[in-house]
Amino acid sequence: MQVSGALCPGQARDRESGEYLGEIKMKHWLEAAGALLYPPRCPVCDELVGMGVQRMCPACRRSVRYLSGPLCCKCGKRLSDREAEYCGDCGRVKHLFSAGRALYEYGDIAPALYRFKYGGRREYAGFFAREMAQQMGGFIRSLEPGGLVPVPMYAAKERRRGYNQAALLARALEGTEHSRIPKTGGPKQKYKTLEIP
Repeated sequence: MQVSGALCPGQARDRESGEYLGEIKMKHWLEAAGALLYPPRCPVCDELVGMGVQRMCPACRRSVRYLSGPLCCKCGKRLSDREAEYCGDCGRVKHLFSAGRALYEYGDIAPALYRFKYGGRREYAGFFAREMAQQMGGFIRSLEPGGLVPVPMYAAKERRRGYNQAALLARALEGTEHSRIPKTGGPKQKYKTLEIP
């Protein structure tokens, strides 16, 4: 007799995710129980927010500014000259990346990034990934990425911190509907040193 993974024979699956409905209900129940024990907080101001998906509180949603305007075609820095294609730095230096972009004005979001990176707030990865996919999905798709490769950390630093925030963000971004980025592997994926000409 083969076991298909269903909790009981003939159990229905969700059409979109393919998960068994009983597993989905259990997942939602566990998330609700977790939210009662650890109430969700606004990633920006760290104040308590209502039950549900990790999100910004209304006050932070109004105050946080997304980076916009004329941006450097290479690094994504805001340009003061609307006619320029590149910032002064990118005009002088050859970078080893195709293009870069930031989502927010840095000062508005710096405390949240600090908590995500150094404060153990792994749950912020899902929030930042959804924000990136919604606000920058078109830009991400225009690059036609074959996958995401997070910047590796020194092993000792990752052991001290307990996680690599870039890997968490990349994994969360792969799972968003707006980014359409192919999955590149699990958390144990090994990185190789690249030879740069």
